[in-house]
Amino acid sequence: MPKITKTEPDSRIDIHVGQRIRQRRMLAGVSQEKLASALGITYQQVQKYENGTNRVSASRLYRVSKTLKVPASYFFDGIQNDETAEDVLYDSSDARVLVREFEQIKDPAARKQLVNLTRTFANKNKG
Repeated sequence: MPKITKTEPDSRIDIHVGQRIRQRRMLAGVSQEKLASALGITYQQVQKYENGTNRVSASRLYRVSKTLKVPASYFFDGIQNDETAEDVLYDSSDARVLVREFEQIKDPAARKQLVNLTRTFANKNKG
């Protein structure tokens, strides 16, 4: 029988998944403590996941996705690229607040008005 050797984890993927967990958690306004409690783990373990220090198992990632209300695939979005436009956008704390508040607007007409208003401001700043 061939000897099975332990392979090094692809830390780049672990780091990316951890960053996506952190981004979504912050956008949802969920503390590390609340997420940890929902998963039955310590907040330190959540920190290790978010830093990419510890790998998230498939079953745990599934529970994270349900808790943060996104599909599990969300955590792998942009994995082919080192940096996505979304990563750059969410580096801004104002953008995180804006997205979190926008998600709370239930009225489709109000959401559309806000999007149109944002486009108007963006176009005025283009030059």
